[in-house]
Amino acid sequence: MMSDISRIILFISCMLCAIQDVRWRRIHILTYLIFMLPGLLLSYMGERSPEDMILALIPGILLYVASMITGQSIGKGDALWFLLAGLFCGLRDILFIFSIACFLCAFGALIVFATHGGNIRRLRGYRLPFMAFVPLPVLMGAFL
Repeated sequence: MMSDISRIILFISCMLCAIQDVRWRRIHILTYLIFMLPGLLLSYMGERSPEDMILALIPGILLYVASMITGQSIGKGDALWFLLAGLFCGLRDILFIFSIACFLCAFGALIVFATHGGNIRRLRGYRLPFMAFVPLPVLMGAFL
């Protein structure tokens, strides 16, 4: 269970990363470092067990490995944000955020495909900034 301050910090980090991802197609490492310290402090001050923290970091680790294997088809910035989010919330919350964000991203991809006349050749190499789809599930998770 996340505290209100954890939810606020997680949402702010998510918004900053989303803005950077959309605007520059990369997320500065300093953004993660700024939010890592409060995440570590809140995790240790909270009621989370070390096992819960380790489990919550697994999705971020898997995304980072997938990023390395795919040549960053999955961005390292996305993986690092999910690692950061693992400091603030549990595995169930991370999986909820990731699954809803994937659904929203797929919907966004359909819209991009439709607006380009369904011409797949014109979209070759086009990449959607995944972090743009993460703030809504984070906000949804705060109220569930």
